[in-house]
Amino acid sequence: MQKKIKTPLISEELINYLEQLFPDKCADLKDTEKEVFYKSGQRSVVNHLIEQFKIQGEN
Repeated sequence: MQKKIKTPLISEELINYLEQLFPDKCADLKDTEKEVFYKSGQRSVVNHLIEQFKIQGEN
C-alpha cells in the first residue's frame, strides 16, 4: 500500500518562476530525442505543480 504524500503549499510566485524557466512549448526540431524527453519531463513536473496549486486554491 502506498503512503499518501502531503502536498506542501505552492505559491503563485513559484509557479510564475517555473513557467518562465520551463515554458509550455512545442519541441524544437534541432533538439535530440533525448533532449525532447528531458524537457518534456521538466514540463511534466511544472504541470503537476500547477494542478496542485489549483487544487490548493479550491480548498
